[in-house]
Amino acid sequence: MVDSELLEKMFHSQHGAKIRALFCGDISAYDDDESRADLALCSYLAFWTNNDLPRMDALFRQSGLMRQKQKKRKHFEQNEKIHTLRRTLTP
Repeated sequence: MVDSELLEKMFHSQHGAKIRALFCGDISAYDDDESRADLALCSYLAFWTNNDLPRMDALFRQSGLMRQKQKKRKHFEQNEKIHTLRRTLTP
């Protein structure tokens, strides 16, 4: 399934409105706390991608939560988001 199809499936799921808001960069449901919103989106991405880190990275980079300083880094593993993703995957 290509990213656009997966996103549409996510957006039409039970938690679709929350996922869409996060994906569009709306963090108001998380008291405007970027870290909490990042973790929430990563949790949804982990579920929908079956914990596929490269795919989670690619999808996160398309989201409105991707901040300018993160865009400048070539590899996702070089920034703090990989720690968020790994925390998401840790039982």
